[in-house]
Amino acid sequence: MSEHRIEDLVAESIRLLDDHTASGDPRVRDWFAKLYGFQDGFDCSFTHFRVRDILLRRGYAYRFPLDRHPDHEDGYVDPPFLYCDAGTDLWRRMVSAGELRGPDADPPRRTPLIDVVREIAVAAEKSGDHELVGEWYAFGCETLLGGPAGCPFDVDELADMPAVRDLRAVVRRTDTLAVARRSPYASPVECADDNELAAWWWRL
Repeated sequence: MSEHRIEDLVAESIRLLDDHTASGDPRVRDWFAKLYGFQDGFDCSFTHFRVRDILLRRGYAYRFPLDRHPDHEDGYVDPPFLYCDAGTDLWRRMVSAGELRGPDADPPRRTPLIDVVREIAVAAEKSGDHELVGEWYAFGCETLLGGPAGCPFDVDELADMPAVRDLRAVVRRTDTLAVARRSPYASPVECADDNELAAWWWRL
């Protein structure tokens, strides 16, 4: 069954980042790539068309006439157009063919998820969407900063990270720790791989 809560979270975050970031800011494209990478880790449906206009405007998705590019096995189609995302195999073929140039031909830059979530939280606080702040904080440090073996940082290292400090400050100001605790994606401290890290994360 598709995880609609994750799909909604990502779509809402994309809309928020678009609304609160200056036109032409190249970081937005990188943020979108990271958000869809995060979504791919869950059992989610294809949701790009929910925010298609934003993805096109921000240079994350590209549209081409389908009759000119019938080879669309790794793109997505809404006749009469073929779409592809920056960084995909089809996007690379379009770059090689000269269909995409300049900044559009540059791959998305690697961006830590915690940096993207920090931007979302700051924008959500400004817009009054405090629920969104809590929903993201609920994933905890193992998801927001983790790797294949879990979170590679200790408490002191986390506390020194600007993105972590900013996110926790927003959670305190918006009083959304309770929202985070109610999330089905929140892990109890006793179930965490590192109890010390988890205890620190949930203690503001």
